[in-house]
Amino acid sequence: MSSAQNYCLGVIFTLFLSLFLCSPSTVLGQTADFIVSTPTIYIQPSPENPGPNELVTLSVKSSTVDFTKATFTWKIDGREVAKGKGTTNISTRTSSSQKIVAVSAVLPDGKTITASHSLAGNYVDLLWESEAYRPPFLESRTPLLPQALARVVAIPSIRSSNGSIIDADNLYYTWTFNGRKMMDKSGFGKSEFYNDLSQRSNVIGVTVATDDGKSSAFSQVTLVRKQPELFVYRVHPIYGVLYGTAFYGALSIGEQGVELRAEPFGFSIFSNNDSDLSYTWLINGRNSGQNSPIVAIEGKNGTMGRIQVSARHAVADFQKALTAIGLAF
Repeated sequence: MSSAQNYCLGVIFTLFLSLFLCSPSTVLGQTADFIVSTPTIYIQPSPENPGPNELVTLSVKSSTVDFTKATFTWKIDGREVAKGKGTTNISTRTSSSQKIVAVSAVLPDGKTITASHSLAGNYVDLLWESEAYRPPFLESRTPLLPQALARVVAIPSIRSSNGSIIDADNLYYTWTFNGRKMMDKSGFGKSEFYNDLSQRSNVIGVTVATDDGKSSAFSQVTLVRKQPELFVYRVHPIYGVLYGTAFYGALSIGEQGVELRAEPFGFSIFSNNDSDLSYTWLINGRNSGQNSPIVAIEGKNGTMGRIQVSARHAVADFQKALTAIGLAF
């Protein structure tokens, strides 16, 4: 290698070494560049999922800002509602429409950082029904039964970031049963919970949320199991079953006798003649031998008696009921 080539190589090496030593981020350098992150804040509501007309506390939170030295300005829908050093929270009530809550923080170095939160009175109503028989014209809701299925339906009102109501089929439903998440019954558009709710106490909850989780609502209902009942009605020879009045306590029969019909309330059947339901009629303690919901009683003068009817489900053996009526002939 010639002396000229050696000289050129020496110059190149010297320049490279100089650049390396002067670089601000080298291991041997004396200085380094640091990336300075911009401090951030956010607004946290409490409760997290407020309902309509509910008092909400909104607090500003941050892991990088010293709140003791910052001055905060709070606005709701553009109107200033609070301002001051250390004013880290405000309270307001939700309404039927959406509110935009904004907060700005002025730091000691003069920098201003902001955050906003969409506050809406999201809610979800829960309706429930049990799969059980109810006599005609009886307005009472069928009870929650042992060994029976029931349905809980969620009716949500969830608003998007622009304030519009989101279609129920586009929301995610997370169902819980007695505190346990029911993932097989949860998902988008799964607004119905269908399950065996025959425990003594059944707590069903649901959280309904948008796909990004920014808007949500929670509700739960406690359903207590009850036993089925039997009602007894008179059968009129012309008008049929007189469902307007069920008999309790005592019944006056008279000489012409009477025909009675037992109506089950709350059994897992489709009609009172369902083959899964068997009846037993006792008249003055003696089995009448009739296994149907209707019994005919002959009239007698000046005597007293007692009639008792019971019903039992053939499959759901915990579903049974009994009622008794005093007779005056």
